[in-house]
Amino acid sequence: MNIYQIVKFKDNSAYATFWGCDWNCTYCIWKSQKWNICLPQDVRDELDRRWRENRIRFLEIDEFIKILKSNGVNLVFLGGGEPTLDPHLKDLLLALKSEKIESWIITNSEHLDDDIFELSKGLTMSLKAFDPDLHLKLTGHSNEEVIKNFKKFGQSSKIVAESVYSKGLVECDEMIKIATFLAGINKDMRFRIDPEVGGYQEIDDCIENVKKILPNTYRIKASGNIPPELLYPEKE
Repeated sequence: MNIYQIVKFKDNSAYATFWGCDWNCTYCIWKSQKWNICLPQDVRDELDRRWRENRIRFLEIDEFIKILKSNGVNLVFLGGGEPTLDPHLKDLLLALKSEKIESWIITNSEHLDDDIFELSKGLTMSLKAFDPDLHLKLTGHSNEEVIKNFKKFGQSSKIVAESVYSKGLVECDEMIKIATFLAGINKDMRFRIDPEVGGYQEIDDCIENVKKILPNTYRIKASGNIPPELLYPEKE
């Protein structure tokens, strides 16, 4: 597999990071940061050093499962990077299911299929822009398949839509276009708007406007300053 990092949160969920993505989003945090940004800086610096020295490897499925089980993980978010590019993803989802560990896919939405949808507890599907030209400018990819997959899977309560508010690129007028499209599929769909960096007042004002179209619109708000526990790579 292409998993190179696992962190665990205080609710016994974990986040596994896949290496690699076929999109080139202009604001992608993974371009500048391989490691979970909530980890202490000294830990990230050490991981960077080990990465440069080729001392961190990708995990096999059985190794991954063993780490999750030994740390009491009951739900794992599979993100990255882009997990749907990993040729072993379906085998991993089957293995997690057999071990009664729930999985949640975080994806750019382009490569979803019925098997991935059925094997997952839930999916966070990105729609970076509804306007096709803007989406191409942002990601280097058409949003045609993304739109098709939202129409195919979006009526399910398993789906959470996600987009990124980016000053000067994707602002509230575009979020309203996205929300209008999503509401036409499922007016109860959850829609998470993430800030690129800061700008919380602007995004909160936008969310209040978007809620008029799609009531279950929100952003994640930090709670406390306890960093996640690094499960892999193991500390030396």
